[in-house]
Amino acid sequence: MKKLLNVFTLCLSLFLGISCKYDDSELWTAVNDHEERIAKLEILCNQLNTNILSLKTIVTVLNEKDFVTGFAPINENGTEIGYTIIFASGKSITIYHGKDGRTPVIGIRKDSDGIYYWTLNGEWLLDDSNQKIPAYDNDYKNGVTPQLKIEDDEWYVSYDKGESWEKLENIPDDADTETEITYDSENIYITLPDDTILEIPRYPVYNETTIYLKTISEQTVTFAGTLKLDSSNYEYGVIISEESTLDFTSARLVPIIEWDEKGEFTKIVDGLKSAKQYYYASYIMSDGAYDISSIKSFVTKAIKITTTSAITEIGTNSAKILLNWDMSAFDPDIKIGLKFRNASTNEPWQNYNAETNEAKGSHIFSMNSLDIDATYEYGPYYEVAGTEHIGDIGYFDFVSDPTEFIGLIVKVDKNVIKADGTDAATISVFLGGANKTNEATFYNKTTYEDITLTDGKFKTDVSGIHHIIVRHGSLSEDIQIQAIKHDIPDIITDNHVGRTNFKNRAFLLNHTGLECMFSYYMEQLLDSLYQAGTIPDKAILVAAHSYMKNNTTYIAAPTVDGYPSLRLNTGPLYWSSGSNPDNVVNHIDDITAYDASAGLSVSSVLYNNSTIVVKVRVKAGTEGNYKAGIYLLESGVAGIMSAYIDGVQVYKTSHNNCARYISDICVDSGINLGKLSKGETGDAVFVINIDPKWQVNALNLAATASMKGDDREYTTCNAVYCPVNGSVPFEYNQ
Repeated sequence: MKKLLNVFTLCLSLFLGISCKYDDSELWTAVNDHEERIAKLEILCNQLNTNILSLKTIVTVLNEKDFVTGFAPINENGTEIGYTIIFASGKSITIYHGKDGRTPVIGIRKDSDGIYYWTLNGEWLLDDSNQKIPAYDNDYKNGVTPQLKIEDDEWYVSYDKGESWEKLENIPDDADTETEITYDSENIYITLPDDTILEIPRYPVYNETTIYLKTISEQTVTFAGTLKLDSSNYEYGVIISEESTLDFTSARLVPIIEWDEKGEFTKIVDGLKSAKQYYYASYIMSDGAYDISSIKSFVTKAIKITTTSAITEIGTNSAKILLNWDMSAFDPDIKIGLKFRNASTNEPWQNYNAETNEAKGSHIFSMNSLDIDATYEYGPYYEVAGTEHIGDIGYFDFVSDPTEFIGLIVKVDKNVIKADGTDAATISVFLGGANKTNEATFYNKTTYEDITLTDGKFKTDVSGIHHIIVRHGSLSEDIQIQAIKHDIPDIITDNHVGRTNFKNRAFLLNHTGLECMFSYYMEQLLDSLYQAGTIPDKAILVAAHSYMKNNTTYIAAPTVDGYPSLRLNTGPLYWSSGSNPDNVVNHIDDITAYDASAGLSVSSVLYNNSTIVVKVRVKAGTEGNYKAGIYLLESGVAGIMSAYIDGVQVYKTSHNNCARYISDICVDSGINLGKLSKGETGDAVFVINIDPKWQVNALNLAATASMKGDDREYTTCNAVYCPVNGSVPFEYNQ
């Protein structure tokens, strides 16, 4: 063991100064998939244990004559894998369908005495006294609950909450573990693998109903439908909530109390928030208990707002600016106002809100005691749900030649648009403190063809990256806009718009390679941090296999002085701490002890298993200049990494979090979001084309926010994982 530690310490002490030498005599072609298979079995084992606990609850429900009040399928990567079932008593369970294989099958079955007993592989499960083991007895006492685990490819069962374990023998090689869930208007039917059918009643439904969304506006929706009455002892209506759980204690209940002789009704629901996702279902209440239909959702329309501003008067050292606005529907929570700052000193923006209760109005702001030698920027803005939208920025100063301070400035509000001829990126051109968009010319950098824009809006139905030259007189700027055929995903609504106390995760970038024996020790150390729970909770890990191009996991990444090397928040090489994992943990703890400078919300959509479109929203917790980056990762990638320990060659054959795509080779960069004030957000969209060799089901995303420091370099300040075809919201500390 002492020899191992000496070798380990030597390897880690050389990380910053030694590059590995490739030895082509040690190529391996055979790959052991044992670890991947065990991981899948452990997932299945966890699902089986969940089903066992759910069966115990079902026995309780049946004995207490409970009712099902709601149920919904569980989907994973677009495939239904089970159901969540909710009961009138408040209990809820999760039932997974399961998969066939060499697996024990634990179920329940009612015997002739009316008691449910546990079964194993279709036979009664017996205790040490050769007695059947009850799942629930007639005295309403809890029975034994079996618990499964898998160890060294063998299945074990415990009957005493894990205190002791018994190896299971004679497990069929191809057991049927499929649990089927069906339902009708009266019951939920759970068919266990041994064909036992558990029939659980739904709450009695006293009418037949059709309901649909008729209209959706900014703050109202209209439901319509038909109601066929069979009883008058009930309340019928719509339950609506911002939460998908439709909790009756907090959701809004909208009773249907009027219908015509045909049972047809129309119901307007008002007081909703604009641009907000809501969940709804029809409900029936009788004697205080509810039954609901399947849950659906809708998104209210966004309030359309136009804002303009203009200088109405410039004095010796003062100015008056007129703000106009028009909202399609009034919302008192929307803030409308003017942004104003001294551009010569690059001072922070000042926000001046218009005090009004009108949907349409105007306001004049008076700016006094201005610096006659400075150039000023101003522009309208409005804030909805914590997101600030800024209109055209104007400039003025008190000198005769405004171009003395301001050159050609080109701004684009979107870096990616949909190639449908409708979605548009707005290009704004400023020169000498004035908006010159209508005077500028635009042409395609590749084809040299002129581009005609209307009000600076660029639209196209041709997918690809469009290189555009913007020219005004002798000045020009080069911009890029990518057009795609796919929809751009929406970000999850931020329900805490006023908060900026973001959860902070460190970003670990491991520069490694299969042929480097020292990399084996680095991976072993990082694996130990995973097993200890340190990395999943406090850090995001990316493995950049950038050593040796013949590597099956190779990706071009920034060069480093030696391999392996670990970057922490993409700062300097941060590995002089020796072989003690506690030193790495201490560095991570130092970073995550404080709120992050910015938060991240990410949404992604996978199209045809070939393209991933990712939208990243960065919300500033501290004012500064930010960039957003994205990494596509693949786990379970085959590749042999080896080292000698005590003279014995050891191997690692499966690798996780392997970088397959980096949004920018300069990893501490990405898409520039510009300067964000505290609480302000900026969006970036990434389009990733998937290599057919990658395993789509093993892909994951990591997003980063980087902030410019005093040295004018960008350093990662937060990171999150996001599933492919999934979303993550902003995460706040308690």
